[in-house]
Amino acid sequence: MLTRKDYINPAWVSPLVLLPIGLIVLGVACSIWPSGGGLPEWYFTIHEGMYLLWPWNFEIRFFLPIAPLACLYLWRGGKALFRWASQLKPRAAGAWSFFLSITIAVYAVTFAWRSRTVQLELAAMFWVVWAMVSAWVAWTGSYRYPDALAPLLAWWGKRLSFLSKPLTVKQLSGVLIVAVLLVLGTVQEISIGQENLKFDLTKTPFYPDVRGAKWIRANTASTAVVMARQLDVVYHYSGRRVIWFPPVSDAHLLMEGIHKYKVEFVIVSLRKDSYWLPREQASFETLVRAYPGAFQLVHDEPRLKIYKIIPDFA
Repeated sequence: MLTRKDYINPAWVSPLVLLPIGLIVLGVACSIWPSGGGLPEWYFTIHEGMYLLWPWNFEIRFFLPIAPLACLYLWRGGKALFRWASQLKPRAAGAWSFFLSITIAVYAVTFAWRSRTVQLELAAMFWVVWAMVSAWVAWTGSYRYPDALAPLLAWWGKRLSFLSKPLTVKQLSGVLIVAVLLVLGTVQEISIGQENLKFDLTKTPFYPDVRGAKWIRANTASTAVVMARQLDVVYHYSGRRVIWFPPVSDAHLLMEGIHKYKVEFVIVSLRKDSYWLPREQASFETLVRAYPGAFQLVHDEPRLKIYKIIPDFA
């Protein structure tokens, strides 16, 4: 959600997936125990529990109500992890981290080997490097970085020499995160603005519905009743009363609705992807099989078909 990139691989071995989820769970647990938590914690927990059982595709709009809480628990989980690591001796912290990271690295390497995808290969490399760093800490008993990294850190120090005093790790992390979000947000706003300037209705997924609605407006009486899946678009462009084409396969139920609301035309868009399943073409096929003489094709396009209900069909 923060990067607005939909190509991130959702594999659980990816650090972009596992680390945020792990820190959020830790943050929620620390917020609940031992005080028992409050309304925000239990609201967040119940919300996530509900969506773990969600039978449809999860969309980002479902996550927006608890996104601020997720970020809060992410931060709390990070603080708890650093606090725990600082209380342990470096050898113990390194050993625990090595055990966890090497276990995940084995699975990540296996996933990457089977999938041959770049992101999973990078994830495997990340966990292998993490395991190596953890092994270094466990072996040396110190969080000090290797001497080989001294030139790199000195180079960064020179680049930040304009500051009145050096930034702490937290401050530097905050500056980098805010800077990245600002850049991503600016790029996204510019991209959306460019798309709006060259908006092409014919390339939208609902264009067949627009075509069908315009045909209905030009070729039917103003009192006509239409059944369509994309009822808002059809209503806007047709100016007719529109009944929703429900995503069901019960032909008898559909025909009852057609008779009850006195539907005269049915718009069937041939979609590749549909939020509602079954698609309207699949639902309409069950109607045709059950009532083969009830419909007459009056308009046909590559991605659109319009049928008229035969009057007084029993």
